[in-house]
Amino acid sequence: MKSISGGRGGWSLDAAGAPVAGYRRYSLIRVSLGEGGNMQANLLEFFAVTKGKKAQSIYRIGIEGDSVVARKIALSGESSFSIDRKLEDGNLIGVMKKRGLLLYTGGRSEEDEGRMERPEEVNSIFWGDHTSPIVALFSAEEDARACFAAEGLVHWDPRWEEETQLVLRAIGDDHRYFILSRHPESVLRKKPEAAWAGDESACGSLTERC
Repeated sequence: MKSISGGRGGWSLDAAGAPVAGYRRYSLIRVSLGEGGNMQANLLEFFAVTKGKKAQSIYRIGIEGDSVVARKIALSGESSFSIDRKLEDGNLIGVMKKRGLLLYTGGRSEEDEGRMERPEEVNSIFWGDHTSPIVALFSAEEDARACFAAEGLVHWDPRWEEETQLVLRAIGDDHRYFILSRHPESVLRKKPEAAWAGDESACGSLTERC
């Protein structure tokens, strides 16, 4: 087991190098050969099922031109964030363990010019809209909709761990638009039930989205 991690907030990914089962069925993952003939993937689009206190949603996250677009494509329950509405105010999408998907404005990292800034590396005044916490991530819309229709969804639902890990692996540590957070603050250490209500102390006064 290889961990792509930046401390307590890191993601534990099974990144031994071999693609997981079902890898070839996802046409929106561009595969190329990197240094030493290792397989590298560039994810062009993925889907996120999210769950808040009153609603659950599906977002399609993709690249249009030179911009990242995160659009709600399904909703169940009550939410002020309607279907077909896009997250606004940013050029990068951060994947955060408790906060959900966060659109923000960032550039190349000063610490590592080979990657883009993570959401926690920019001032929160450059943070835009965000979603409710994530249930699972998918490379195929049909799989996201099957998850969305299931009963008893929970934050980072283990029933879809394989699909979620596929997306996290494809994003990796150097994607141009999709960024994995390594946030070390309390937002990553709180119990799940506390995270559903948001954490103003760690992530700023952002409005909870569904």
